[in-house]
Amino acid sequence: KPINVTVIQVYAPTTVADDEEIEDFYVSLQQLVDATPKKDTIVIMGDWNAKVGSKLITGITGNFGLGDRNEAGDTLLEFCQNNSLFITNTCFQQPKRQLYTWTPPNGQYKNQIDYILCSQRWRSSIQLAKTRPGADYGSDHELLIVKFQMKLKTTSKTARPERYNLSNIPCKYAVEVKNRFDGLDLIDREPEELWSEIRDIIKDEANKNIPNNKTPKKAKWLTADTLKIAEERRNAKGSGDKK
Repeated sequence: KPINVTVIQVYAPTTVADDEEIEDFYVSLQQLVDATPKKDTIVIMGDWNAKVGSKLITGITGNFGLGDRNEAGDTLLEFCQNNSLFITNTCFQQPKRQLYTWTPPNGQYKNQIDYILCSQRWRSSIQLAKTRPGADYGSDHELLIVKFQMKLKTTSKTARPERYNLSNIPCKYAVEVKNRFDGLDLIDREPEELWSEIRDIIKDEANKNIPNNKTPKKAKWLTADTLKIAEERRNAKGSGDKK
């Protein structure tokens, strides 16, 4: 089953822009987000000209932002809060050179001002976020990448439900389920979305770790005796015997 991913590329006004220009930018961006179907996965990326800082904000940032938050960072965080977005490249521990995203021409300092935002409900699908220092593509910004893993639903014919051997559940199953549950984002989640994610985790780990019950093959419903009787009936009808 197809899943739509809506990607929005942005370039935010700099910190010296007037308030009206900054407000117009976020109003236009909000209109784009509002026009995106609710079922789509939203990714918003680009140069935000903002610093969100190193402080953890549950559901929005991780522990690995850089520097001190500025006013533009406050505005960006408010936008994320209002739209259930998290900032991917603050959530993964990397060497600082793979967290900085911009170096000015004079090279005197480095900043983290480029971010990739993603819907909070897909947080567990983000596997990695970092910059690629030195990538040759003609910019004073570093190449920022995110590894995104999504499991797509198939539209194949409905298979029989798996029958697991519940008398032989390995410890690894409980460990893997707990680890994935610990990674779930529980803030501002829709109950149905959260339930779907929990269900998928349980099924996925069960398929990986719990052996199936082997269903015995069914015996042929036409036995040799049955075929013999049917043959005798045909012969009797052919000879006019009505017994």
